[in-house]
Amino acid sequence: MFEGVTSRVTPDGHAIIYAKLGLPGIFKRSLDGDPATNPEEKLVDDYKPPGADLNPVSDGIYYIGWNGPGEPRTIRFYGYMQRRSVDVFALPGTPNTPPSLGVSPDRRRMIFSQLAGSGSDLTMIEFR
Repeated sequence: MFEGVTSRVTPDGHAIIYAKLGLPGIFKRSLDGDPATNPEEKLVDDYKPPGADLNPVSDGIYYIGWNGPGEPRTIRFYGYMQRRSVDVFALPGTPNTPPSLGVSPDRRRMIFSQLAGSGSDLTMIEFR
């Protein structure tokens, strides 16, 4: 058995990505065979759970990266082949905590929540 939060199954159905409460990072484990005994792989260090912001796609994961002082600041993409993360979009204003992020199936649009005055709003990013 293993522990994780914010878990998502990869689109091919062969792995699960997840985070751990109290520990920074995104982890991956194969679902083939016995997932509880399969080795765990840490993919990134700049993710802070919990959140509704892990978005696996065929070649990687979109997520919200946190800066050193502990603020959600950047939408990032971790590529499985490159084995590294790149910045996609710097978050304006004050993001909600925990953050939320959604990516459209064609990967041309994203939505995320952020604080706006006394409430919160959804913001959409469209890539051309």
